[in-house]
Amino acid sequence: MSLLWFSVLFFSVIIQSVYYFGLFSKLAWYKKEKILSLSTKQPVSVLICAKNEEQNLQRFLPSILTQKYTSYEVIVINDDSTDNTMKVLSEFEKTHSHLRVLNFKREENEMVGKKDPLTFGIQNANHELLVFTDADCQPVSDNWVEKIAGNFTDSIDIVLGFSPFSHRPTLLNKIVRFDALYIAMQYISLSLWGRSYMGVGRNMAYRKSLWKNNGGFSSHSTIVSGDDDLFINKVSRSNNVSIEIEECSWTISEAPDSLSNWYFQKLRHLTTAPHYHLKDKILLGGLHGSLFLFYFSIIGLLLTNHMTFYVCLLIVIRFVFQLMMIKKCFVRVGGQDLLLFSPLFEFLGFVVNGFAILSNLILSYKKWN
Repeated sequence: MSLLWFSVLFFSVIIQSVYYFGLFSKLAWYKKEKILSLSTKQPVSVLICAKNEEQNLQRFLPSILTQKYTSYEVIVINDDSTDNTMKVLSEFEKTHSHLRVLNFKREENEMVGKKDPLTFGIQNANHELLVFTDADCQPVSDNWVEKIAGNFTDSIDIVLGFSPFSHRPTLLNKIVRFDALYIAMQYISLSLWGRSYMGVGRNMAYRKSLWKNNGGFSSHSTIVSGDDDLFINKVSRSNNVSIEIEECSWTISEAPDSLSNWYFQKLRHLTTAPHYHLKDKILLGGLHGSLFLFYFSIIGLLLTNHMTFYVCLLIVIRFVFQLMMIKKCFVRVGGQDLLLFSPLFEFLGFVVNGFAILSNLILSYKKWN
């Protein structure tokens, strides 16, 4: 039995090494190529859905309204808020002529989610280039819109940005940030390989015509989540996506402040994975499945108490490989402070994700905030 467990461990380490030195190498040694952007700065519509976001709008909307871009509008869709969101937005409208506030009223028994208010906002956007973020996000610089929009060319229809979580001096914050960076490593690396399977609604952009020509969110309208990842999974091609991860293009998002909030966020996000293209599910399944085999086989070997030296050797080799590549990748996406304890954060994130996957098999999650 111990030989079987060791074989599983060895196999999982090989698979993990292939992913780290194959898949993640694109991000680890990424260098932005010069792109022939559109000859003139095209006007842009920035869209934000807001439901009971009065405090976040007061904190973060000014940094979006004061971007250094020649022609852009900011559309905030007030999603039937019951707090002072509308009052806050009305005050901003008085001093910012490029802010447009749209009130979205929900019908009784209408499915909760961002897709309907976001559809309302897209339909009312004045411009072809659409940039998306959330009410709890703050651009790192006043060049955010310019950096994202500057990626559009005659052949580029989608721009995938990066949105890390804010720093807090807690263990939970480190675990949450590591998990988000690990996900970013996956979708950015796969996109650089020409296989864009998702984006994050906190920082992404695409053409309005692309959205209209593909039926908007109609193909996954019955799924609460997926306005970002499922849409990108459907419309992305190997040659119509650009990645923008320069620091001045980031938007910083508020991290979940409790384990329960993060857990329910994970529940919501994981509902979309079963609807990805088969190739994407196989690629991601190989990565996460090998991680499951890695930890499961270690437990099996510890219980049998055999081949301890070789087991420890494989574990060390695997974590050395991991640290080497994570260090290179985190230089690109700002997670250097998480490097030392990344094996611990990976394991804790793996446990939470495992419980969330099991929960989604039993329950259905129906809220987006």
